[in-house]
Amino acid sequence: MSEGIAALHLEGSHLFVGYEEPIPQLPGCPVGKIKCWNLDNPAAPPLEFMVNDQPLSVSQVSPEMPFAHYRNVWALTVAKNPATGELIVLSGSGDGRIRYWTFDAAMGGFKCGGLMEGHSRGITRLKTVQLGGTMALISSSMDHTIRIWDLSTFKCGTVLTSANEGHANVVMDLDVWVNGAEQYLISGGLDKQVIVWNLAPPFAKVFADTVDLPILSLSVATDGQDAPLLLMGHDDGTISVKELPSFNYKMSFGKVLNNVGHTQPVRRIIPGPLHTFFTVSMDNKMMAWQVTGKAADIPVSN
Repeated sequence: MSEGIAALHLEGSHLFVGYEEPIPQLPGCPVGKIKCWNLDNPAAPPLEFMVNDQPLSVSQVSPEMPFAHYRNVWALTVAKNPATGELIVLSGSGDGRIRYWTFDAAMGGFKCGGLMEGHSRGITRLKTVQLGGTMALISSSMDHTIRIWDLSTFKCGTVLTSANEGHANVVMDLDVWVNGAEQYLISGGLDKQVIVWNLAPPFAKVFADTVDLPILSLSVATDGQDAPLLLMGHDDGTISVKELPSFNYKMSFGKVLNNVGHTQPVRRIIPGPLHTFFTVSMDNKMMAWQVTGKAADIPVSN
């Protein structure tokens, strides 16, 4: 793997991994690849995702495109087909394309069902969410936009751009926050903005905040009393914490601030059980954290 693992998604007992590496057909030119491991049978070889138009056995590869994407696979998520209930794997690449994959029993692996095009630069994050009776995919991109796709048609219905008060630079990450009966989308980017969107048509912007550093990653988590927090990862290895729904700044931590944490950009923040969260950085470290106590007891900082 030329750049290590770029995307990771665990769905039940299946682990999906996106990465980039050269292939014999294109020496010296890394391409995007996806593999899936069944953790209930770890000794079994992983399934590899390859674009092909004809059913192939597990041992065969597509002669035209023996890989998943032309560029690195930066984003992975899964959804269920609204009509059949089958698992759909969605992958986003540095080539700006999103592909969707379904399991083909005759082939014995995952087959590409189609291409979702619209972004002009790399895909940074994919997130699925139920919007009323529709299962939707939300994608963020280096083209400064966010797109919302209907997974019953695999078509994009909404584009959030700077024209409707969106981001003015690369959108690096996003998460869905449920507050009572309302759903919100939270996005962050290299323009140092964190934006909150109403996750219902017309998907209006409801709040924006500017922070001191570019936002490379973000996630909604909870404190020791189950109160919601927003965690944001930055390019200096620090993580900043804001209280929700007030967006009051609470604290920042990292190696450069208090000698604990990452030394390089924080690429991903993933919430876990029991008020934990996990962080991955370009310092090649993954760290596990646990929030104790009540964030509301921390004095508000400027």
